[in-house]
Amino acid sequence: MENIFEKVYNKTKELGKAYTKAKEENREDDLRIIKEAYDTMISEVRNKYDRVTKIIYRGYESSKENENEYIDFSDILWEKDVEKIVEILRQEKIKYFTYSSKCTNVIEISMLLKNHGCEIEDVIKINDGLKINVYNPSEYEKKPALLFKVN
Repeated sequence: MENIFEKVYNKTKELGKAYTKAKEENREDDLRIIKEAYDTMISEVRNKYDRVTKIIYRGYESSKENENEYIDFSDILWEKDVEKIVEILRQEKIKYFTYSSKCTNVIEISMLLKNHGCEIEDVIKINDGLKINVYNPSEYEKKPALLFKVN
C-alpha cells in the first residue's frame, strides 16, 4: 500500500517527465495542465496535514534519491514537531525510519521519539547524498543512522 509520501513522490516524478516532454514539444496547453495538476496535488497534501508534512516529505524524497530503504531524517528535528511526525508516520502506516542528524539534540529527540512510541531497532549505515565513484554512480558515501520502529 502506497503512503501519501510515496504517492506524491511518484506523481511528482511522473509529472516532471510529462512536463519535460511537453516543453520539448512546445505544447503550451499541456504545460499549463501539468503545472495545475502538480499544484493541486501539493495543496491537497498540505491541506491534509500541515508544515510537518514538508519535513517528512523532504526526508522521503532524499531517501528515494539516495536509494535508501527508509525515510531518513538527516536535518534537525525540533521537539515541538516530534509528536506530530510520529502521528503522521502511524497514519500513513510507515513502520520504520532512520535518523541521521548530526545535530547536538539527537539524544533528546531520540528520547522524545521513544516517549511517543518509537523504539531504536539498530544502528545502521545508509547512503549519503554524495557519490564516491563517478564511474559507478550507484556507489554512495555511507553514514551512520539510528533505525527506529514506529509502534
